[in-house]
Amino acid sequence: MKTGDFADDALMEDINIPDNLKPNGARFTYIFYPKEHLLFYEAYYEGKSFGPLNAERFVRNMLNQPSIVKKYGKVDVTHIPSKDELNEALKMPTKEKVELVITRPNPDSFDKTRQKVMKRMNATNVETYEQSFKAIQGSSIIIDGDLMTMAKIAASNGKVFIKGKDSNSNPIEFSTTNHPLTRKQYFNPKLQDAFSVLCDLTSKLKDDIIEWFK
Repeated sequence: MKTGDFADDALMEDINIPDNLKPNGARFTYIFYPKEHLLFYEAYYEGKSFGPLNAERFVRNMLNQPSIVKKYGKVDVTHIPSKDELNEALKMPTKEKVELVITRPNPDSFDKTRQKVMKRMNATNVETYEQSFKAIQGSSIIIDGDLMTMAKIAASNGKVFIKGKDSNSNPIEFSTTNHPLTRKQYFNPKLQDAFSVLCDLTSKLKDDIIEWFK
């Protein structure tokens, strides 16, 4: 920091860092709503970022430790996608292909459709349910009520992929995995603390997500 030079070997020999300590540690606060099975996390703190892919991977690995899987079975984790981005994709002028991948929904879901899907998957020993729709050549897939419902289930318990063309007939693709739900919230640290802001924000987001996926 003082000279801008690299540390020489003699100086490095005096440094002894235990194997169980790693550099660049960071803390990110999270809030979990067990009843709704929703976990919200802080994606930025003191100059460090925690991206959606890393967050999803971290939570998945944490919840699929051998002791947990042995007692409760495999735990699936889906990063909630952006509602606006998905709705825009479903309005794609020409939808040539729609693919839905549904992992096992929560068994205690209050949504009757999700309960029905879960019961059917249990009855048939299915871990992942996939549906693929391909439009008649020269036509576009119509998103009716049933398909919209299944798309919402896939968005919250799996993924949705749509391929088609925009209004200028240019090829376009969409995947919920590439459009995770994120929110930015600015605040004055002299008047509010980060955790209180996170609590307020996640409480509103929780209600919005539940309402959207009804």
